[in-house]
Amino acid sequence: MTNEMPNKPSNIIDRVRDEDMAIFVGKNWPQYQPTWQALKNNDKKNISYMFSNFNWLALLAAPVWFAYRKMYLTMLAYFLLANGLQVILEFFTKDSVTALGVALAVAAMQSSRIIYLTVNARRVLEIRNSGGNEETIQQNLALAGGVSNVALAIGLLITGLITAALLMNMPKTSGQDLNKMIDTMEKQRLENQPKLDQPTDGSIIPQSPNVQIK
Repeated sequence: MTNEMPNKPSNIIDRVRDEDMAIFVGKNWPQYQPTWQALKNNDKKNISYMFSNFNWLALLAAPVWFAYRKMYLTMLAYFLLANGLQVILEFFTKDSVTALGVALAVAAMQSSRIIYLTVNARRVLEIRNSGGNEETIQQNLALAGGVSNVALAIGLLITGLITAALLMNMPKTSGQDLNKMIDTMEKQRLENQPKLDQPTDGSIIPQSPNVQIK
């Protein structure tokens, strides 16, 4: 009697039909297809795979893009991660917080489509295996996937309100404060200049009269 190892279940992505994922993604499928094929072939070094992942909307506002693509849990996870790291880094320097924002934005630009396809592969497979005729399955795929213009509008509105609130809470410099700052800088400049009015031997240097040229 021989002991046979059970067959290891194949990768979920390998089990998803390309046609099903195309229906789920929607009209922008050509932009996602190179990434999808590279994931299925495990070809992460492919040039087309690398450049097809640049997502400029995710670079500018990753949470908004996740909401637009109906990835609400991923949006919440990204938001909590970004704010949690920001709170931690605020104990160090402001530069660290700025660097964190840039790093997260670049990471979102590069990996957003990979995350989208990887996370939703299981969902697509579940819809395919849920039963029903082909027309019903395709309708369910299209309904579950695609984009949400309502979520996009709400996300942009919230982002605009947050940006406006941050700008309103920024410290404002009045005209008096600006003049005081200039006077202080001028006073420091004069104090740092070498005093040449009085010679070292104690004699007084006559001041030249002001000459007005007419």
